[in-house]
Amino acid sequence: MVLKFVGKDLEPVKSMGGAVYYPDIALSRVSFREGDVLILPGSDNWGSVDDEALRELVEDFENQPARIAAICGATLFLSQLNVLNRVKHTSNDVALLKMMNTRYEGEELYVPEDVVVTDKVITASGLAPLAFSYEVLKALDVMKEETLESWYRLYRFKRGEDFFALQESLGGV
Repeated sequence: MVLKFVGKDLEPVKSMGGAVYYPDIALSRVSFREGDVLILPGSDNWGSVDDEALRELVEDFENQPARIAAICGATLFLSQLNVLNRVKHTSNDVALLKMMNTRYEGEELYVPEDVVVTDKVITASGLAPLAFSYEVLKALDVMKEETLESWYRLYRFKRGEDFFALQESLGGV
């Protein structure tokens, strides 16, 4: 697996938390392969994103060989592009989607769960970063199923037995 940070251009990007990221590739140069996942992280800024290249990429996502994953405020961006009018999804709250996007018509497809996974789209509430990470890692197929399940159980339930199961799945202990 290769993790690449995508930016509008190659200029450094500062996160809400103050971390600085250096994009590996400009948005205009992105191309997807089978198994790729475009991860849209949570942010308060998604409601005001005005980037035509990003909009075109996401609007055309159903024709790409990859999946898209959005958590928290990034689900609002998917809603604004009408993606959530066509697929089962979740977000922070259906009322928020309706309030922030008058064109949102996906209420019947809204599922009040932490994470919803379809063939092409993974959506999550901002209150479910662990479940979101689990589903993204699962989609990326970056570790054995046994390792991923042990990892998730360890962080979800914080039990010693899950720590040892994780270590064992990695060939240790």
